[in-house]
Amino acid sequence: MERPRKEVVLLAEDDPDQVEILSELLSYEGYRVLSAEAPEEVLEQLSLQPDVVLLDVLGASSPAVFRAVAKMRPRPALILVSADHRLPQLAEQVRADAYVPKPYELPDLLATLRAVIEARASAEEAMSAPL
Repeated sequence: MERPRKEVVLLAEDDPDQVEILSELLSYEGYRVLSAEAPEEVLEQLSLQPDVVLLDVLGASSPAVFRAVAKMRPRPALILVSADHRLPQLAEQVRADAYVPKPYELPDLLATLRAVIEARASAEEAMSAPL
């Protein structure tokens, strides 16, 4: 029996150890994972149309990354990750779907990812339902 298709997650993180750990975890959970460690790489990977961008704010982001995500159609879900105390304000400013403050527990990160994906799926269903 074929496994249902899982979403493509672009993991934008500048710490190679974090990339390795999160890539393995997300793959184990059934997600297809793309990774990028620098803003330039993130911009390149966005051309592959990920469903979700999991973005480390300080390490792998830049204003150009936020602009590129905002212009994409369909726009991927955006989850920001950071230890910066201004994370909630930044998430609101860039219209992120969610944010996860560092340090975080892996189950919490996965729960946020699942919640964002489920919310997106519900919204798409509602928009495609006949009136």
